[in-house]
Amino acid sequence: MKSFFMIFVLCAVVLAANAVFPQETESATVASVAVAAPTVAPGQSSPVWVKTEIYLGKESIPGFEISRLQFSKFMDTVVTKYFPKGFTLYETYGQMQEPDGSITKQATWVIVIVHEKTEENEKAVETVISEYRKQFMNAEVMRTVYPVEANFYTQK
Repeated sequence: MKSFFMIFVLCAVVLAANAVFPQETESATVASVAVAAPTVAPGQSSPVWVKTEIYLGKESIPGFEISRLQFSKFMDTVVTKYFPKGFTLYETYGQMQEPDGSITKQATWVIVIVHEKTEENEKAVETVISEYRKQFMNAEVMRTVYPVEANFYTQK
């Protein structure tokens, strides 16, 4: 458990550094926790990997923040169900400009998933997003997807 926590913290630090220094992220190699690299049979192409970031607003309706207990239950019952091989989660702060020019500020959770680009995984990401919005009264969500070269290093 201690080594998992250290790897989780390391992943969060790497992700935070990528947010601060975006010019360095294009060449960064992303590693995920507890996922073994797939073997590719001769004559088959390597899988295409993507890094999906799901930004989940903490307000279910203006002025009402989603509790840590509610969010923890969501992570356990939804995200872990669809991505049991691993993901990284961190808290952050964000703001956006509304159409009327006003600025909305909001605490945010970000789930980062490095996964093969497959129809099954695409549906899983969409399910996570729709379940979050359903459970938390259309809370704001943003999704980004980047192609990545993924190398997985696990303990032997």
